[in-house]
Amino acid sequence: MSKKSKPTKGKSEAGKPGAGKIVQLLIPCLVDQLYPEIGIATANILTHFGYQLQYSPEIVCCGQPAFNAGHRSEATKVAEVCLNTLTKDSDVYAVVCPSGSCTAMVRKFYPVLFTETSKKDAVDKLVSKTFELGEFLSREGLLDHSATKEKATSEKVCGFHNSCHSYRELRLKTEGRNALESLADCEVREPSVEPACCGFGGLFSVKFETVASGMAKSRIERFIDAGTKEIASNDPGCIMHMRNESVRHGLGAEINHFAIPIARALGLSTESFSKPDLSEQH
Repeated sequence: MSKKSKPTKGKSEAGKPGAGKIVQLLIPCLVDQLYPEIGIATANILTHFGYQLQYSPEIVCCGQPAFNAGHRSEATKVAEVCLNTLTKDSDVYAVVCPSGSCTAMVRKFYPVLFTETSKKDAVDKLVSKTFELGEFLSREGLLDHSATKEKATSEKVCGFHNSCHSYRELRLKTEGRNALESLADCEVREPSVEPACCGFGGLFSVKFETVASGMAKSRIERFIDAGTKEIASNDPGCIMHMRNESVRHGLGAEINHFAIPIARALGLSTESFSKPDLSEQH
């Protein structure tokens, strides 16, 4: 991945759905600092489908923590770096993020931060091409590219936790679940009730620790009652919180980002970025 790399067309990539399209990665702070395997899995999945990736380490945060805490001026300063970096290259086809909350920050709340500034046009353009990972895979029609030829042989069962930001802000109902089911080749089971909060909520889990802990316990138990202890989510914050609370309450649930089982089912690494083979390209 490079800052200004352009898509290289050639024999080995020509038949792939992402050939000739540049995708800029928006990597959340939690992924950068705590869960790099999520970013690596995301990059390898997109590369697998032929997209040319760009990644800019100048982006350290989308500004959401400061924004949610009510610090608008500080949030704007952080968000402006993100905005300027993501809109620097006009050739970028899409910005893809493995986090519903960071995607929601850009799509829903950058227009709030920059509503009456010279940045408004740039914000509008960024909003129109920024997508959560599952949303992007669905939008691009990639869910029929199943991980295996004979899906009926799979006996893997897992749950999908749709984050609040994805479900309520971005209105993503089934995209992440369908990506997990199709590309990771597994049976997805969910609680019968609509997606409920895991209790993270950023600062909420710090200010109201007891309540947040109980919410996570309840959420995980609903998945266990549905017949699965393997839970996938589309938000690093939810993953961090539910992992901690699963251990605290002795629930024994395995919780990952949905990009991890998808990458593994596609035979892709989650520990190192696999650069595409350009040996046949010219």
